[in-house]
Amino acid sequence: MKYYLAPMVGLTHSAFRRLIAEYNSGEVILYTEMLSPRALLHHNVEKSPYTKRVGKDVPCIYQLMLREDELDLVLPLVEKLRPLKPYGIDINLGCPAPKARRKKTGSRLFEDLGAVERCVAAVQQAWSGRISLKCRLGVNRPGWEEHFTSFLDTAQGWGIDSITLHPRFREDKRTRPVKEKYYTQFFADRSFFLIGNGNITDTTDLSHAQYAHLNGVMIGRAAVCRPWVFSLLDKAEVSSPEAALFCDVWERFFRYVREDFHDSQGLGRMKIFTRYFAQNFRFGHTLYGKAMGSTSMDELYHVCMAFLEKEPPRVQKLRILEQ
Repeated sequence: MKYYLAPMVGLTHSAFRRLIAEYNSGEVILYTEMLSPRALLHHNVEKSPYTKRVGKDVPCIYQLMLREDELDLVLPLVEKLRPLKPYGIDINLGCPAPKARRKKTGSRLFEDLGAVERCVAAVQQAWSGRISLKCRLGVNRPGWEEHFTSFLDTAQGWGIDSITLHPRFREDKRTRPVKEKYYTQFFADRSFFLIGNGNITDTTDLSHAQYAHLNGVMIGRAAVCRPWVFSLLDKAEVSSPEAALFCDVWERFFRYVREDFHDSQGLGRMKIFTRYFAQNFRFGHTLYGKAMGSTSMDELYHVCMAFLEKEPPRVQKLRILEQ
């Protein structure tokens, strides 16, 4: 089983990817957050926290927010990324955010299979390495199963290396149950390298029979809560880490964010991280509130470390909530 860090806006920047790489002994394939080709062409990709490598031997997939009217940007973008030696390039077909849909990318692109095919062809013309797709089930309306089946039948001829399925519908919030049954329904008789994504927090979640069809597991928010989660999956165990680890993880991440971002940018990213990290604790809302009320990086550091150094009681099983 291969393990993947999910692309997450505001989170899978270089500081967080570095943290994940350091706290997991086995190979974890990292993802960047969803990248805009037009914006990226103006970045120094070797220095930008959105794209820079966190170690020459750490595999990283660059996820693109492609749209059909920007396919002329794919070749110059790939040439710009090539010195970074990407492990692969991924096309996002699942993002349900209104901003992505207005731009006809993400889940909106997935609704037009002809446009998806043209996007894949544009990447294939520019890039001979791994190409993957990440998607949801589509829109929950009559005909969705036929659309998804047509997508898979067509994609079998594209030479795609892997598909990541987040088995929720476009309109489902992340608190809605994951529909694992569709791993079996759609992929049992197909030869795709299948990566499953959605509400996986530890080894007990993988005991479901529907996960038997997966070749890889992708974890997002649970990896923000517990950046060492991939090591636990690799050892097939559920562990209760020492209290000192929580302080070490948060403080190390703080240092990495300060190295890679100006404080004005770093403060927001620390707040996003702490929103999830706080869910390790029974009274995590206190930590979350202190972080959100901070007006500077220095203030945030002092109030959060004061909370963590008291070794607050922790939860055993994560139940990730969206505040």
